[in-house]
Amino acid sequence: METLKTDFTHLYIDITDKCNMRCNICFPNDKFEIIDLSYFEEVCKRLEKRKLMRFIGGEPTCEPKLFDYIRIARKYGHLVSFSTNGLKLSDESFTKKLPNNMFIHYSMNGGIDDNVYKIIDNKCVLDKKLAGLETLERLNFKNICLGAIIVRGINETTITNLIDLSRKFKCVKHIHFRNALAVGRNKFSQVKPYSLDELNKYVEIRKKDYFTVRDCTKKCCVRFRADGINYSLMQWPAPACFYRGRLLKDFKFQQYFEHMMENYK
Repeated sequence: METLKTDFTHLYIDITDKCNMRCNICFPNDKFEIIDLSYFEEVCKRLEKRKLMRFIGGEPTCEPKLFDYIRIARKYGHLVSFSTNGLKLSDESFTKKLPNNMFIHYSMNGGIDDNVYKIIDNKCVLDKKLAGLETLERLNFKNICLGAIIVRGINETTITNLIDLSRKFKCVKHIHFRNALAVGRNKFSQVKPYSLDELNKYVEIRKKDYFTVRDCTKKCCVRFRADGINYSLMQWPAPACFYRGRLLKDFKFQQYFEHMMENYK
């Protein structure tokens, strides 16, 4: 059996094209190359080094085999995570089946404002999202990331909203902000996206009010830690990103953003 080698430390895995929302800013544009379970197990088995597997879609929680993907990845010593809109996490019978130490990227584009969710995510979902956070907190999850796509002139208030939520919920250990990218099903493609410098300056204003920080700036992102929370700001696409890869068919890998720009225009 030939060993698989890749320098990517984070592998993004498409496990479903199903979703329980129809957001106005979704980048896949209904194009998916689903990685089936048996092929995924073969990859996990043959990888030379441990990876962080990020399950995406679609909405991963809509895939009945999500728990099988998680089980297989962990069987071969890999770390697991997924990106979610969080709607199913309010169901405790579902959420308690997940490892409570896994990394979950929890999309909250509207912060605590349902009017913003209606504009960006095409649905009023605040109550469900807060209920999901409460369930994660109750089940003692430890590695939740609140994430938001910041669209100029629409949801800048989400930045302070998520900072406030991180103080309320102990399960939140990370916050991630990025700009909107003119790919896929983005109904705001005519709106000028924030640059990384602009996002950093926008958060800089709040640093004086909320926290003391040490910055670590890279070509595609700004990362810092404050008050026990890991923050990351990112400008998409990020061709300089050296750790994100996408698992393709035929035991191949591609830089995450390179794949995105080729397939989701």
